[in-house]
Amino acid sequence: MLFVKLTCPVAELEHRVVQPSRTAFGKLRSLVLFRKLYATKVFVYPELPDSGLSIDTSQTSPRETAARICAFLSLEKKAR
Repeated sequence: MLFVKLTCPVAELEHRVVQPSRTAFGKLRSLVLFRKLYATKVFVYPELPDSGLSIDTSQTSPRETAARICAFLSLEKKAR
């Protein structure tokens, strides 16, 4: 099993949390609640084994992120 570390600066997370598109997925939309949760370290997770791939998602689109993961894992791109 390989883990891919996805990171994102807090400022970008705060920008994203208020985006209307999150409503359709039932995601958190309250900046106040996000900040409270962040302050209590609810988003801190234990370190996982390092696979050698870490991606800052503020620098890549979801499609680019997926492509990097597939390339790293040597997964073939299937036709749609």
